[in-house]
Amino acid sequence: MQEHCIACHNPEANPHLPDLRTFEGVSKVTAQDEGMTIPTLVRVSHIHLFSITFIFFIVGFIFTHAYVRPTWLKCLVIAIPTDLPGW
Repeated sequence: MQEHCIACHNPEANPHLPDLRTFEGVSKVTAQDEGMTIPTLVRVSHIHLFSITFIFFIVGFIFTHAYVRPTWLKCLVIAIPTDLPGW
């Protein structure tokens, strides 16, 4: 730590980097991230799930009204899901 880190990680050298001269400074940097709570994860997942569904619906609606020739290719693209193995 003394040789490689303290030269830059002190308030005199660079005030934007965390201070690693004390135990408190090192423990702030090495603290374990607890992550999001379950209610936050549910809320975020719920929002993303519905918004992605609506985005696919809107893009699909635009594609169904687009001019694509030959018509059989347009019907094929709409009818076949893209999550099949090998796609």
